Amino acid sequence: MSHCHLIKTSDDKKIYLEDLNIIILIDTGDSIVKNKNVTYFMLYKKGRRKIFYDMYLKKLKVLN
Repeated sequence: MSHCHLIKTSDDKKIYLEDLNIIILIDTGDSIVKNKNVTYFMLYKKGRRKIFYDMYLKKLKVLN
């Protein structure tokens, strides 16, 4: 049994994550934007870096 972490998005919706590779990258003050009915989201870091994360494939890509 795996553990899930409840993460709040920028529009106060909630998503459940279990992949520590993305969880450790999320800091206080970062923004998570996820559209309805999609399996990915964008993580906007405070330092202007963007990270694309696919929740289905559990893959992330750092976009400058």
